[in-house]
Amino acid sequence: MICFPHLFSPITIAGKTYQNRICAAPVHAQKIRANGELLEYETRLRTSCAAGGFASICMGDIMVDPKYQNFPDAPDFTVFDSPQAEGYRKIAALMKEHGAVALAQLGHVGAHRMFNCGWETVGPCDLIRDDGMIVRAMDEKDMLRACGAFADAAFWFQSMGFDGVMVHAGHGYLLSEFLSPRDNHRTDKYGGSRENQARFPVRVVQAIRDRCGTGFIIEVRVSGTEDLPGGIEPDDIVAFGRQLEGIADILHISRGNNNFNLNWLTHQYSNFHDPHFINLDIAAYIKERVNLVISVVGGINSPEEAEQAIAEGKTDLVALGRQIFADPDFPNKAKNGHADDINRCLRCGACNGNGSPSVDFFPLIANDRPHCTVNPMFYRAGPIPKPEHSRRVLVAGGGAAGMQAAITAADQGHKVTLVERNNWLGGTLRFTGHELHKADLKNFKDLLIRRVHARNVKVRMNTVCDASVIQEEQPDVILAAVGSTPILPPIPGAKEYAVPVLDVFEGVEIGQNVVMLGGGLGGCDTALHLVDQGKTVTIIEMQPEVPNGGTNGYKQFTRQAFREKGVIVRTYLKCVAVRPDGVDAEDVVDGTLHHFQADTVIMSLGMRPNRSVVEALQVAANGIPVIPVGDAVTPKTVMEAVWTGCSAALEIQ
Repeated sequence: MICFPHLFSPITIAGKTYQNRICAAPVHAQKIRANGELLEYETRLRTSCAAGGFASICMGDIMVDPKYQNFPDAPDFTVFDSPQAEGYRKIAALMKEHGAVALAQLGHVGAHRMFNCGWETVGPCDLIRDDGMIVRAMDEKDMLRACGAFADAAFWFQSMGFDGVMVHAGHGYLLSEFLSPRDNHRTDKYGGSRENQARFPVRVVQAIRDRCGTGFIIEVRVSGTEDLPGGIEPDDIVAFGRQLEGIADILHISRGNNNFNLNWLTHQYSNFHDPHFINLDIAAYIKERVNLVISVVGGINSPEEAEQAIAEGKTDLVALGRQIFADPDFPNKAKNGHADDINRCLRCGACNGNGSPSVDFFPLIANDRPHCTVNPMFYRAGPIPKPEHSRRVLVAGGGAAGMQAAITAADQGHKVTLVERNNWLGGTLRFTGHELHKADLKNFKDLLIRRVHARNVKVRMNTVCDASVIQEEQPDVILAAVGSTPILPPIPGAKEYAVPVLDVFEGVEIGQNVVMLGGGLGGCDTALHLVDQGKTVTIIEMQPEVPNGGTNGYKQFTRQAFREKGVIVRTYLKCVAVRPDGVDAEDVVDGTLHHFQADTVIMSLGMRPNRSVVEALQVAANGIPVIPVGDAVTPKTVMEAVWTGCSAALEIQ
């Protein structure tokens, strides 16, 4: 019996059968070197998705015109027998081997500000970008060139064995610039009305159809809204979609505009404050008005929600982006009754850069590639060797690092005992059940708990790992996942009048007017939790910016949330005293003193690794190797906890 019948019903598009309704969206620019080399990790991404049961897989960000792009190793679409062409033939065959439809995303950068293509580029209108780049308004000759470039590229991929292409007409690229009233101010037949704004993008799609014929899938990606003043809105896409009827096959609904690095602020990438399926209502609105197959992307990590969306007729296909990093086996797990074992994307932003762990920290599984918090094995550096012997492994601590260490060690064939001093597993993730924006993180914590109990792991609760436990278990190695404790600096009045940040989730009464000491990840997340409960929150931070940690994406959407929700941020201030009625803070630049009224003062000034506990374990171990993991190494993020636990377990031979 299929668990999600609507999600796993086949659909035929342009003569090609989609085995289900789950598509792998284009993520990252696919790179096949000019010499034909297939990058191992990118190849594994696509082939893992194919083996994992995705109906279609799309390679991302292939620019069609070499004159206006600066991507290295871009294919030469006039050469059909090069080593690079053979590389693309191989990747298409690998994707299709398991029944997936193979697509390639084609785009043109236009006036996009994230790219520097020389001294000139083209767009709908004349302008000089803020970086000095000259943008020249396209004339008929330019449009003819672009149509030809798209058609040539599509035909080239068709010749390489691909089943179709996705035309990128969203996110601020050339075609979306024509569709957007914000960017298109032309007064000729390519501007003004919605029909005119869509005229050139429709010509591009028609050129591909004329060149590649029927039986070749054309999917068109659009931003259903740009989330920018004067930008694209759903009715613009309805008008565009109606003109594509009979030419294109699929209209793919995304969101946002990443010009000026606005991808997080315009929700091109949704974050954990956003609802799942952030674009579904827009997709449903367009589907009611346009006669094309509709696909939707954006914050989809649940087969249950995907099944409901298909069943209710709001979309025909669902496209998973970052979720394919979290779990490329998503379709197979959902289909075969293992939906509760899916790694569900946290939308944390680690895979989008500025969040990857270092090679030195994770020698077996880290590198300079993007990574996933909930899937430490996916972008591993080559094959993971199996241990020569099965060892007795004692894991001290049942937080994220300890649970992941126990899971990985058990999967490697070791005999594992997990010791936890409390009567619950989860460590600091225990508090995700109380925080308003951490439902996905709570699901991940619960997943780790399920996996621990599903493995051959002996779990000892309410047990302190000490010499007696070590004597009983006789381990060959001890993984010390003993966590960290809050830093409590000697600020006058802090012990008497301030609340440690974790106590907020232990039922401590919080007043209406809150001052948060510390603008790190914990302080910022708790501030948003409190302001959503109706509290007034002021963050005081010594550093020049808040948040003072996390990925670039996390910083962007947190600052936006602060603006929208009214969180007050004061930087360059050092707390010098906590009083019954608030906080005294000194300006670190000019030394002036400020007083902030507060009903409750909360301290979120970082965490300190429990090194003394590790040292005590080392003494009790009497020569048995003790390896600290997670916060016991350096308190950082969930990713560091999970990855150190996984890496340490893989090192056991």
